[in-house]
Amino acid sequence: MSDKWMTIDSAPKDGTWILLCGGRTTEDDYADVGVDVSRPVVGFYDPPAFEGDAEWAFCFWDGAWREGYESPTHWMPLPPAPEEDSKHG
Repeated sequence: MSDKWMTIDSAPKDGTWILLCGGRTTEDDYADVGVDVSRPVVGFYDPPAFEGDAEWAFCFWDGAWREGYESPTHWMPLPPAPEEDSKHG
């Protein structure tokens, strides 16, 4: 697994959740001035169900919504989840 940012043209488009950056989220419309809109977000490529435009989607910070992510420039695979500690599990 790569731990470096890659250009968006090499990103998976099969619904795999990945880290995205370099674009603009619909959440940015509501952000205070000065917020870094290029922050990484967790998202995936959302192909059109019927006719229409496919888009990149991202999950809001609270996990409750998925919205559009415009023109991401880079991506990176998500890191693996931590292994459960049997002493504390």
